[in-house]
Amino acid sequence: MVLTKLKEEDPETYSKITSFIELIKIDDVIKDRYSILFLFDLFSLFERGVLNIDTVMHEVKFLEGVEDTSRTKEASEFRRPPLQGLWHKHYFDGSL
Repeated sequence: MVLTKLKEEDPETYSKITSFIELIKIDDVIKDRYSILFLFDLFSLFERGVLNIDTVMHEVKFLEGVEDTSRTKEASEFRRPPLQGLWHKHYFDGSL
């Protein structure tokens, strides 16, 4: 729904974001199971050149069982509202 509205209101940004989705292949790993905020955060950090997107996607793939190893400590579940039911996971970017 957000992307549909973005397509109508800002076709250029919509095109950039859909190209980004294809670039990182997020739909191959977690199609329809990620928030638009997560996507926009990744996109924004990638656009500014402050995030190696492969480091984040590696951990996402690990959580989904696509990668065999993680480069960081185990994920932990948030126990209190409003994040209860969601999980916290680190990623490691060796370029920092």
